[in-house]
Amino acid sequence: MNDIVFNEHYNRFENKLKRSLSEKVREKLINNDIITKRSRWATNAYLGALTAGNPEDYCEHIATTILLDGLER
Repeated sequence: MNDIVFNEHYNRFENKLKRSLSEKVREKLINNDIITKRSRWATNAYLGALTAGNPEDYCEHIATTILLDGLER
């Protein structure tokens, strides 16, 4: 996978996660490890699902689920 494409989606998911955390659980926002890991997982899932031929909205759903699952607690 092209690094530019990966980084573009990684940054998008990272920003989405930061926005979500700032609205819900402020103390987790400063944990860069959580942000980095989940953003990478979401990006890999999104690009993998897209490469497999899934519709873009489905790929987004998969990635968002991975990105945000369990953080509302």
